Amino acid sequence: MLYLNGPLTHLPLSERRKKLLEVQPSFSSIISLICSKECESVEEIDGFLQEAIKGGTEGLMIKDMGTGYFCSRRSWDWVKLKKDYLNKLGDTLDVVPIGGNYGAGKRTGLFGAYLLAIYNPDMEVYETLCKIGTGFSDVVLEETHKYFADKAVPNCPREYRVASQDEADVWFTPSIVWEVKGADFQVQ
Repeated sequence: MLYLNGPLTHLPLSERRKKLLEVQPSFSSIISLICSKECESVEEIDGFLQEAIKGGTEGLMIKDMGTGYFCSRRSWDWVKLKKDYLNKLGDTLDVVPIGGNYGAGKRTGLFGAYLLAIYNPDMEVYETLCKIGTGFSDVVLEETHKYFADKAVPNCPREYRVASQDEADVWFTPSIVWEVKGADFQVQ
């Protein structure tokens, strides 16, 4: 809860959560609270993460109960923990970036997402696999944008087999292989 008869952002999360629990019954038809748990150890967090994953979520948001809310500020007060962040989970694939999509917000002027493909040697084509747009630091986003600046081609090359939902703002000449890690691979 960030506002109730005035701003609450200066209050610690523990107090804002109490206020939310006080008013939530009045709005139960339109507000549903997510499951939460106060954990005292890494083992408790890991157990809660495994429960969350079994429940179909992608992970947890770990928050320091003693901190206020600060919009658009990165800190260690709130940390995402997803199963693909853990070394013991996930698979990797070798992929080739064949296209880029322009970013928005702080990614304006850069590629905010990349279209990835796998080379099919039997057909001698690159077949699209997915888009990737997370896990990049600001520095990496700038470096990859510079790298691909001179790899752009005017149109989608004939040797690309692109799924209908996989369009790119800019197409690239195949020039680098990335190893990407995913928590799950799903056939669509």
